[in-house]
Parts: sequence; C-alpha cells; structure tokens
Amino acid sequence: MPRAAAPYRDGAGWAMRRRVHGIELFVSGCASAAAAGEAMEGLNKELDAHGKPMGRGPHRTSMAQACRTTAGSACHS
Repeated sequence: MPRAAAPYRDGAGWAMRRRVHGIELFVSGCASAAAAGEAMEGLNKELDAHGKPMGRGPHRTSMAQACRTTAGSACHS
C-alpha cells in the first residue's frame, strides 16, 4: 500500500493527499481525520480496481503500434 501523509486541517474540514502509481489523489472537506483517511482509501481502491494499461499506455503508444497489437479490432474496419 502506498504511503500517505497524515490528514491535515484545510479550512473548516480535513484533507489528505497521496500519490499512487504517479497519480496525485486529493480529498478535502471531510468532517474528521478518520473520514479523510476513509475517503482516501476509497479512491485508492477505485484506482487499484482498474487494470494496468496494455503496452506502454495510451500516451506513449503510437497508433501503428496499437493497431498491430490489436489486429482485427476497430483499427481494421
């Protein structure tokens, strides 16, 4: 599990930040520090529920590479 900073006061509520797989997660406006921690765990579980992108991911894969990898899909229609 990724390491998280402790919840902190943010205005009238509590907030928390965490970086998971290079993605910045942020929750705020929680009534308590425990609620901020629970909200962050919920975001982390949602992120972990999705699979890893195929190959090098959508931003680092060319269209030609994607078509070659997924031959017979929408690229050939």
